[in-house]
Amino acid sequence: MTKVTDASIGELIDSTLDLAFDYVRSGRSCPGLSDRDFARLGICRALSNHDSGRDWLQFMHESWDDDTARSTLSDAMRSPRRRQMLQEAQDALFTVAGRQMAAAGVDWLEDFPELERVQVLAADGHVIEHASHAAKDAKGRNVPVGTVYALDLRTGLSRAAAHVCGDGRRRHELRSFRDWLKAADRYVPTIWVLDRAYHDKVFWSRMLQDNGVVMITRMKENMRPQRCGQVSFDPADPVNAGVTAHWQIGLEGAYGCMFQVDYCDPESGEKFSFLTTIDFPRPGLVAWLYFLRWRIEKLYDTFKNRLNEKKAWAVGEEGAEAQACLVAMAYNLLRLLEARLAAECGLADTKVTRKYQKSLQRREQNARANDRAIHPLLRWPRMPQLSAQFIRTVRNHLFSPKTIGALLAVFMAAMTAYL
Repeated sequence: MTKVTDASIGELIDSTLDLAFDYVRSGRSCPGLSDRDFARLGICRALSNHDSGRDWLQFMHESWDDDTARSTLSDAMRSPRRRQMLQEAQDALFTVAGRQMAAAGVDWLEDFPELERVQVLAADGHVIEHASHAAKDAKGRNVPVGTVYALDLRTGLSRAAAHVCGDGRRRHELRSFRDWLKAADRYVPTIWVLDRAYHDKVFWSRMLQDNGVVMITRMKENMRPQRCGQVSFDPADPVNAGVTAHWQIGLEGAYGCMFQVDYCDPESGEKFSFLTTIDFPRPGLVAWLYFLRWRIEKLYDTFKNRLNEKKAWAVGEEGAEAQACLVAMAYNLLRLLEARLAAECGLADTKVTRKYQKSLQRREQNARANDRAIHPLLRWPRMPQLSAQFIRTVRNHLFSPKTIGALLAVFMAAMTAYL
């Protein structure tokens, strides 16, 4: 792997895509627009800021002599085979980037030995505006395009998981996600951190029993668990701060036992009850992972407000899934560049960290004034959101022949202070 400073931003995208496409099995030669060029074009569109596909293609034609025809790109977005190819490419990029992130020392869960060699993913649905000519439902209403994404809480990398709705069709997120997860290649040691809408006691108890896949969510108010006994824990451990009880429970229709963790937020006094299919020796980790799930909302904020991905690029399920894969791949390349700048150049987005520390100080002062305290884990290293200035720097130099080394001063200015 070459040094990050020796490549331009475009060359970094190319080299990472080359590694990912070594694992793509559904690709084939297309003289009009190769699979790899299609993926690169879509990634660059997601990283750029253009109002429409026509706007993007005109920019590419006039600025970079790219002669890709609108009909060619439109056909590619509607192709079931290209959709399958992009699904494989995004999964491969997720793996390739994950290895490079690990080599760069990125592991936001390294302080929890219980999670070693376990994949920890948050999932939730995200919707964008329908395409201009999208079909309507039976009542003549437009249906937004919905996708369930997964976020790796260890690395910050994302992947498009399940298509939910669009083009006049509506479907429940849980059903779409469940169908996606049932694919055999999803069965790896995984902890899924999910909203209450994803609770299915029979499904998740079977997933644990048959595949070792674990679920963490919040208890629903209408649940009537049968408590089988309390589980002891160490209240002095900072990870267990806020935990008031740890129960072994049974739910009607579920296979085997589940566990309930009762929690009172030390800062606000708000009470929560969490449900999981795994017995952690430190039950506070269940609550903490659930609160980390909110990082996926920061992911969607980045998609919407910093990458300006607010509207579907094309009609049809194939187009929606292709766009979701390309946006996730673009985001992961940003994460990878940020990690390599920190590891190889010592260049971190310090302005974001300073802003968080100041916010934490204010919260701590307010908590003390109310005879409360912030959770100890809030002081531990946290996964920052990609800053708008960093993304704009990448966007401004996306097609520049300058190496990243030659742009270090520009990146430093964008990552150390707000404009």
